[in-house]
Amino acid sequence: MRLGIFANTQKSLVGDVIPGVVDWLQANGAEVVVEKEAAEALHLDVPTAERRQVGRLADLVLAFGGDGTFLAAARDVGPSEVPILGVNLGGLGFLAGVTVGELYPSLEDVLKGNYEILERMVIRAEVEDEDGLVFNCLNDVVID
Repeated sequence: MRLGIFANTQKSLVGDVIPGVVDWLQANGAEVVVEKEAAEALHLDVPTAERRQVGRLADLVLAFGGDGTFLAAARDVGPSEVPILGVNLGGLGFLAGVTVGELYPSLEDVLKGNYEILERMVIRAEVEDEDGLVFNCLNDVVID
């Protein structure tokens, strides 16, 4: 199984958690591809990819941070329809539902294929301007 990793490098726990997770995944037979900017910030010697490529290269994506990180990963991974597991590294999290304490048992379940995928509705917002911008959203669109 190949797992993609997104991480909010501004979270204080990320530097402690991600290197151990990468080592654990590789030791347990998983391949890992980390979003390039996160890998560079964390000085990881692993395969990397640009944000929008991670989903195309992974069977499942791990988003380490909070709900904002989960939503950013969903935006970048969305077109590939790869499942995302959100890992909450602090604060309140509704979408990033796995805590650090639940992380390794959850990863064991992932590698065994013992997980359920919850389908989420995706909203498409089309901005009618001279650039013809199109945005994919997960749970809301705000017009200001």
